[in-house]
Amino acid sequence: MSSKVAKFLAIVTTAIGLFAMTAGASAAPQGPWVFPASDLSAPLLSADVPQLATSPDGTVTAIWYRLDGTKDIIQAATRPPGGTFGVPVDLSAPLHNADSPQLAASPDGTVTAIWRRYNSTN
Repeated sequence: MSSKVAKFLAIVTTAIGLFAMTAGASAAPQGPWVFPASDLSAPLLSADVPQLATSPDGTVTAIWYRLDGTKDIIQAATRPPGGTFGVPVDLSAPLHNADSPQLAASPDGTVTAIWRRYNSTN
């Protein structure tokens, strides 16, 4: 193994270790995790660019975009602490394409979602 590769691996390993230490110290308690995993989005249609945000109380919100048959739409679902994800809700306006969802949770538990909306003839 070359010294450049070894140095790169050492840097990556250090970065992963630092991330794990800081993420564990600041993350809200999670769980209990329920396995096996389940789909949040509608079956047989693609869902892309998933994002998660966790509120200080442990509530998790997921957001993504998917094709509804004719347009890309933004959907979200929420999981309370110790619970399961609820039914997804459409967030974006119908008849317009939407993509690039982003999600953030504030210290008071407010969750904010943004996305790009565009008009399209297809």
